[in-house]
Amino acid sequence: MIDRLPTVGTDRLRERMNGQYWRIARRRRLLHFIGRIFRDDLTINPLQYEVAVSHLVKLRRAVEGAHQFYSTLDPESTKLVQPWGTLAKLADFEAQVTELLLYIIALQQASAQEQVFVRVQLHLVVRRLFPVLLVSFDDLTSQLKALPGKAAQEAVKQVLQAFLKHKLPSRSEVRNAVLDQYGIALTWNEVADICYLLRHELEDKTGEEKSR
Repeated sequence: MIDRLPTVGTDRLRERMNGQYWRIARRRRLLHFIGRIFRDDLTINPLQYEVAVSHLVKLRRAVEGAHQFYSTLDPESTKLVQPWGTLAKLADFEAQVTELLLYIIALQQASAQEQVFVRVQLHLVVRRLFPVLLVSFDDLTSQLKALPGKAAQEAVKQVLQAFLKHKLPSRSEVRNAVLDQYGIALTWNEVADICYLLRHELEDKTGEEKSR
């Protein structure tokens, strides 16, 4: 069988999943920078408040967009991606961002109104919330980054299981079938690596079917 090159518009699922990841992950450096400001500085100036609020609002929108994307996947893509754990993490993280955002806005208002005691208490709360948020951010982005690879692996697995009922397929046949059925364009190395990872699982499943 002749191995076909990916056509325009293929692999859209992985491209969109990577897009959701990068819209969130690219905000990591600025998020850590803002966290250091609230941790190290005893007073926050108006511009710093504006930057913090603006960044957190954009981050919250990106998280909401990712949640919308994964919760509205078509049934076939949902079967490949299995996003339920990711959806729960996105919802939890969105709640954390919203809580921190509300406290920072309240802190900004208390500072502008020179409510010293309230400002100090709110600043202490923000200082406690930021490290927890940063840990959750890294956990979430790590999971989002891994999802495209998991989807590709599941696609190869399903294709191989269908082939193995009749014959042992070539890498070219697997690659073309994944492209045709799921719109996921894999490289030769990706096909080889995934097949290697799945070999024991598929051997066990094939052995079980033969013993029946």
